[in-house]
Amino acid sequence: DKKEPPLIEAFRPVGITSGLDAKTDKKMGVSPQLPMHGMREVQRAFSETSLRDLNNPTLMRDVPMPFSQGSMFDGQAGVYGQASVFRTPVFRSVSLGPVATAAGFVDPRIDESIIPKPNVQSFRAIQTKVAPPPEPPGGYLEKSTTFHTSIDPRVAMHHIGQILKELDVDFTEKPERYKYKCEVFSKGCRIPFWIQIFSHESKYAVEMQRRSGDCIEFSRIYSSFMRKCSECGICSMDLCPPFLQAPNVQEDMCFEMEEDQLEGTLKPLLEMAGSEYMDMKCSAVSAFCELSSGKSVADWTAKNIDDYLKLFEDLLKSEARESLWAAVSTVANLSIRKDLCEKFNSSSCVSSLVKMTQVDSAHVAREASRALKNIATFLGKDISVSANDIRPLLKSKDARVRQHAEALRETLRL
Repeated sequence: DKKEPPLIEAFRPVGITSGLDAKTDKKMGVSPQLPMHGMREVQRAFSETSLRDLNNPTLMRDVPMPFSQGSMFDGQAGVYGQASVFRTPVFRSVSLGPVATAAGFVDPRIDESIIPKPNVQSFRAIQTKVAPPPEPPGGYLEKSTTFHTSIDPRVAMHHIGQILKELDVDFTEKPERYKYKCEVFSKGCRIPFWIQIFSHESKYAVEMQRRSGDCIEFSRIYSSFMRKCSECGICSMDLCPPFLQAPNVQEDMCFEMEEDQLEGTLKPLLEMAGSEYMDMKCSAVSAFCELSSGKSVADWTAKNIDDYLKLFEDLLKSEARESLWAAVSTVANLSIRKDLCEKFNSSSCVSSLVKMTQVDSAHVAREASRALKNIATFLGKDISVSANDIRPLLKSKDARVRQHAEALRETLRL
C-alpha cells in the first residue's frame, strides 16, 4: 500500500507493471518483454514512423502498409485491392518540359477529352437569340408619322438602313433597340429625327419622330421615306399620298417662279440674309437656299451678282453653323452657270470653300466639295484649287466627299 510518486509516462521501473498489462500477460502466458537497459519503453504513435518518411516502411508498432509511403495514392475503388491507382509524385514548383518529362514527372492537368462538351447548336441558338422590339414608351406613338408592318423586324431594319443611304441621310444604328438616330440637311436646314420599330399589338410599328427643324421639310422627308418603304414591301402603297406614288417626284420638286415674282421674293430675302440678327439671317438664307435649286433663281442671281457678291463672301466666312449650312449649299446650287462660277473664283468664295472641305461638319465638307466640282466643270484648270487641296479629299471617310474629289481631279487632270 505504499504510495509511489507519479511516474513519467514513457518509463517505468524494472519489474513493475500496471494492472492491465499484468492481466494481459498472464492470460497469454507470456511474460512482459523488457528492454536490455532494464526499462520498458512506451512510445507514442508517429513518434518515429511517419507517412512522409520514405525509409521507414512501418506505422504504429510494425503495422505493414499496403503501398509505398513515398507514392501518391488514388483510391477510387478498393484501397487494398488491385484496383488501386498509383501515380508518380508531382512537384508543382517544377516547370514541366523535356527534361522533366524524361525524369518521370507527369503533367497534373486534367485530360480535356474526358470533359463533356456542350451542344454547339444549342449554344449558338442561345447566343443568336434576338430580343423582340420594345414596347412604345407609355403606349404612345406618333399618329401622323407611324405605320404598321408584319414583316420580321430585323429584315425591316436592313431595308430601312438601305433607304436612308439612298436618301443621303446620316444615321447611327442601334440594332439592340431597333433604332436609327438620323440627321439630314435638307434645303440648307438641319433636321434630326429618329426611326424606331416597336412591338405593337399583333404587328410591329415603325415610327419616325422629328426632334427639331422645319416641320414642313420633315413631312417631305417622311413622304419620300414612305414611298421607298412601299417599294421594298415594308408597308402598303396605299399609305403613300397619291402625288408621291410616282417615282422620283419628290427628288425633282423645285421652285420655278415667274419673272414678275423673282424681284419681290429674292431681293427681300437677300437683304434679311445680311441682317445682324442671327435668327432672321438663318431663316432668310435657308429660304433662299431652297429657292436656289430652280433655274430661274440662278438666272436672276447672275444678273444681280455684283450687288450681292460681298454678301456671299461674308456668309461663307460666317461662324454661325446654321447660316453656314445653308450658305454653302446655296453656292453649290448656283454654280450651274459659267458667269456665276467666274465671279465665285475671282472672289474669296473658292478659297473659303477649300477651307470648308477640312471642317468637322460632314454636310459642310460635302457641299463645299460639290461646289468646287461644279465650278471646275466650267472653269477647268482656271479654278484656284491646287493638287494639295484635293489629296486630303480623296482620303476622306465620307463616300460623297471622295466622289466629288475624284470628279474634281479628273476635271483638272491631276
